[in-house]
Amino acid sequence: MTKYNLNIEHLQRKGLTGFIMDSERMYTNYYDFAVAAGYPDAVLGNENEDTSRSQTYNGLSFNVLARGTHETFGTTIFVAELASGERILISLNGVALDEAQKPRDLSEMDYVELAELVTDIASERRSRAFGEGYDAGYKDGKGELDSSLAPSPNPTMTREEVIKKAKSDVELLTENMSNNDGNLMGNFTYQSLKSSPEYVINKEKRTVVALVRFHGTEAICEKGIAKCDPDDCFNSHIGGAIALHRALGLMVPHVYLKAPQPTEAQDGDVIAGDSVSCGLTERRIDNNKMHHSVFGETCSLECDFVRTGAIIDDSRE
Repeated sequence: MTKYNLNIEHLQRKGLTGFIMDSERMYTNYYDFAVAAGYPDAVLGNENEDTSRSQTYNGLSFNVLARGTHETFGTTIFVAELASGERILISLNGVALDEAQKPRDLSEMDYVELAELVTDIASERRSRAFGEGYDAGYKDGKGELDSSLAPSPNPTMTREEVIKKAKSDVELLTENMSNNDGNLMGNFTYQSLKSSPEYVINKEKRTVVALVRFHGTEAICEKGIAKCDPDDCFNSHIGGAIALHRALGLMVPHVYLKAPQPTEAQDGDVIAGDSVSCGLTERRIDNNKMHHSVFGETCSLECDFVRTGAIIDDSRE
């Protein structure tokens, strides 16, 4: 016998309503479904109990909280909340949904309604990924990548070329976000809505967060995070590209995750080293400096501190 996926959809914000036509279509001990839907109180007992409700429910109105599929019969089941606050499980065949419950066209929605829609979609995606134990979806939500499945980075690309590519990709993605014309990959926001990115850079924590806002508003509809490995050199441009790809539901180019490390210090780089005078410290290279003080924040490219230290940030911002 075919076993169906539960396919739980959370609809509590959709305003779907109806009334009960046949209370014999109620499920009183389908505990697994009730728990998966997040409403264990919608059944009287658990999976080992044979209980039933004797009260007649025919004619009572309800709000739809969730919808899913019976794993054995494939029929649609609703989690319904009655006016009394009681919650029940009932088959589609036992209810009549109110008319005029059709979804509105996206062009009819204002930005607030669109923001709520995207929030619901993101919540539903996370719920399904977690409920089905879909590890790849969980990793994608965390912005992780299974390196064992990823292709090898292009060995011919230098770090400067990777940084240049990151800047170019961000520019292109930002342009696509502003017109959402023909975006076939990525999430709902990237494909269907006009938006713009904003970046929060924390150099102390070595992170970049990409916030995707609805165009012309402060509403945040997506977020992506990139965190630099402790052993790698931080670069805000590469981090921004990684974070934006994740925020838009796009696969991160592997060359960003395995970018070559800098081999030669340049003007504007931040160097960490061990100063004999004041211990472990950090300094930014400023070629206008002919020398550096012991406790200064900058140093010249030719000083010993640069030659013996390690490059920890080449963002040059």
